[in-house]
Amino acid sequence: SLPESQRMKVNSETPLSAVMLPWPQVKPEYMNPELVRDFDVLLAVKEAVNQALEEPRSNGRIGSSLEAQILLKPEQPEVKAALTNVDQDELSVLFITSSGVNIIDAEPDFSGEAWHATASGGGAFVYAIPAKGVKCIRCWRFETTVGRMPGQPEICERCFQAVQVLGGC
Repeated sequence: SLPESQRMKVNSETPLSAVMLPWPQVKPEYMNPELVRDFDVLLAVKEAVNQALEEPRSNGRIGSSLEAQILLKPEQPEVKAALTNVDQDELSVLFITSSGVNIIDAEPDFSGEAWHATASGGGAFVYAIPAKGVKCIRCWRFETTVGRMPGQPEICERCFQAVQVLGGC
């Protein structure tokens, strides 16, 4: 048998392998310039989040970005609009941090926190603080809902719902 890259087409239309297919064409009606612009803003803010997390990571305060929670103070209206168009939990997934990302308007009070780190970039001030709650054994995020689910003392509410859908509870 010949390697896949050397196989001939069965007919002139259908290749034997998906590897041999041409790239799909983007349909113009699927193009959304506002979404692209918002996502560019989110990626720029993500860079600032990574910078804020680097200090506690290098000092040994955290081993993973999931051990932190993020507070964002937008400096520009378009940045605030892009951030508020996205669910807080989705932002924490994008930034790979625990808990929802909080968008704030004023300087936070860090008096009750063990540590905090800051960075600025992408049109926002970024504040990283220790994540609240306990580490979920399924998703590894620190969540305040761990231990509150009936019959599942080590997983968070989000994972509990996912496990229920899969029929595991």
